[in-house]
Amino acid sequence: MVPTLPIIAPLRTPDIPILHTTLAPAVNAINIPADIHDAPAVTADGYDDHSNGIDTHKPGWRPEVCRILLICAGPNDRPDSLYNLLRNVPGLDCVNYDIANGAQFDIVDDTVWDRLLAEVSALEYVACLASPPCNTYSRLHSLPGPPPLRDVEGSGRYGRSDLSPRSKEHVRKHTLISTRVAHVLTQFTRPRVPWIFEAPWATEKQTSALNLDEYRSLLAMDGVTKTLGYQCPFGGLSPKPSAWVLSGIDFTGMPQSCPIHFVNGITRQPAQWYTSHMHHLVARRSIS
Repeated sequence: MVPTLPIIAPLRTPDIPILHTTLAPAVNAINIPADIHDAPAVTADGYDDHSNGIDTHKPGWRPEVCRILLICAGPNDRPDSLYNLLRNVPGLDCVNYDIANGAQFDIVDDTVWDRLLAEVSALEYVACLASPPCNTYSRLHSLPGPPPLRDVEGSGRYGRSDLSPRSKEHVRKHTLISTRVAHVLTQFTRPRVPWIFEAPWATEKQTSALNLDEYRSLLAMDGVTKTLGYQCPFGGLSPKPSAWVLSGIDFTGMPQSCPIHFVNGITRQPAQWYTSHMHHLVARRSIS
């Protein structure tokens, strides 16, 4: 015969606490407004504004090393790469998402893209520089030689309908990179994280990544500007007029012509202006 087990009374919380404890102070806490659950306001570009008046571009912490996000900045192992130039600036570190540095940095891959988007959403970077591939947008395709891959207006901006399968896939990848870069820059614009986007200079009647809907929307956002500049102040091998799209960065000191002396078409001046400009930018943001 199985013995009957005694009935155990339910446990109850004592009226007097056994341990007298106090909550530990929150580290880097942000005071959330009482009306946090109120309906968000709408920003000028039509998105919900969940900031509730919080000044999101002034974090309550000070990182020991400021991380710069580079997108499509070329191979890291070049001695004159932007990655190495910026890493040599005290207090800066870089992450360069470019397939030239391995498949783990290919933003065409959805897994890599999800990781990058999570980093951007978490505001892990203090600035961004992006220069996505531009050869499918090149004006040279309108000259005798390689056939055009895109149109200036309409759906052909994302790739013409008469492309060969190989060209169609090539254009699709470059379009995906361009639109994902635009998404990153849009995410950075709202909390006022400064960024620079570079593309070949083109008029409205010429093919350009800036003709895509995503970039037209980006250019319409508050604080986003576009200016004409040249590659030679950055150590470029030729003047190469470029469109510099900016947010939170002042490029008024950038030369509007190419004053550098060329020897056999090659400049001998390093990219001093660029790295010093980024250093001052990050230093200013770190102490603000």
